[in-house]
Amino acid sequence: MKNFLPHMTWPEVRDLLTRTEMVLIPIPALEQHGFHGPIGTDYYSGVEQSKLIAQRTDILVAPILFVGQSPYHLECPGSMALSAETLQRVYCEAAQSLINQGFRRILLYASHTGNQYIASDVADRLNQATPAIAVSLADGVTAMRDLPVGRQPTSNQPVPFDRHGGVGETSGALYLFPTLVQMDKAERATFGLLSVGSN
Repeated sequence: MKNFLPHMTWPEVRDLLTRTEMVLIPIPALEQHGFHGPIGTDYYSGVEQSKLIAQRTDILVAPILFVGQSPYHLECPGSMALSAETLQRVYCEAAQSLINQGFRRILLYASHTGNQYIASDVADRLNQATPAIAVSLADGVTAMRDLPVGRQPTSNQPVPFDRHGGVGETSGALYLFPTLVQMDKAERATFGLLSVGSN
């Protein structure tokens, strides 16, 4: 797999540095994704999408952690989370290792939406404390959109709620890692409000 750090030898990374100083760091999570999606959905989505990018352009893909910030899923067995402080420190220190070796363009990809603020904070810290230029991809995409931040296109059609473990994530998973998705266990989500303290 081209430019995927865990598969590379150090001379291959040294050779890549002669062609690029860009590194793409996915920031995923380990959390439930319904009855059908693997707990590693955000990890695999981030890494597999990053690997596809690396096949088209010279950029190093450097996954660092499986776990992200998603404490709201901890009621589901197998979900794991770290504090924002721990994540920020780990990503900054790991990126600093690569920066010291010559990677000076850092792209942070929050493949779990709950990590978007972690990615922005890490980018800000790297920009202030290192010679590198770091960007959270979510911030970069927002800046390049035609519409101002927070404004959505208008339509007469209602927008369906399709979030965590829904059609979008499931279809992406079926494309990127189909053998891990258990469609025979998928169920339509039902939503309700839970009142704290009520029976």
